[in-house]
This record gives sequence, structure tokens and C-alpha cells, in this order.
Amino acid sequence: GQPAGWGLSAWQLHGGRRNGGSSRVAVHNGDHWPMDWEIVPGKKDGTWRVLTTEHTAGGQPAGWGLSSWGHKVRDTTRNCGSNWVHVHEGDDWPMDWVFERVETHV
Repeated sequence: GQPAGWGLSAWQLHGGRRNGGSSRVAVHNGDHWPMDWEIVPGKKDGTWRVLTTEHTAGGQPAGWGLSSWGHKVRDTTRNCGSNWVHVHEGDDWPMDWVFERVETHV
């Protein structure tokens, strides 16, 4: 399984570029590649946008929104039951997300 403690990352360099306006999202161990994310209110009530912050070493600009497009965009489909996640510049492609509170038992 996935080790605990890895951080969410996005970058344009080092194989992370999908195209000039979007980057792949990954999880990465350590403190260098994971980024701090900006969480802002979404366009719809009760939703949130998850935005990148600048990551100089990875060439990732700030303000790109977390996105997943499904089967409408061919290279973003993983298989019939899952899709890849990316960040995208601008205001058209980023998604509004709903966060749900969960109880953790550690």
C-alpha cells in the first residue's frame, strides 16, 4: 500500500508537464517536492478550489486548480473506473470540490 506521510505534488518539470497549461499530480515522499496548497471558496456554495502554490524547483506556477476530467479528455482516463488528476491554469477547467469530514482512529 501507499506509505503514510507522502505529500501531494504538482510540477511542470521532471516529467510532470501534461501540456503548457496543465501538470500531472502525484504524491511524493520527503519535504522537497510536496507543495503547500491554497484552499479557497469554490464558485458554488459549500465547495472549495484546491490551488497550487509556486514550486520553483518543479517549475510549477501558483494558482492552478485541481482537476479531473473523466472520459471526455482521452489522456486523462486511467481505466473504466478511474481517472488521472491534474492541475490546470485558468478558471474553466479547475473543479469545485466538496470536502467531507471523516473521523480518524489512530
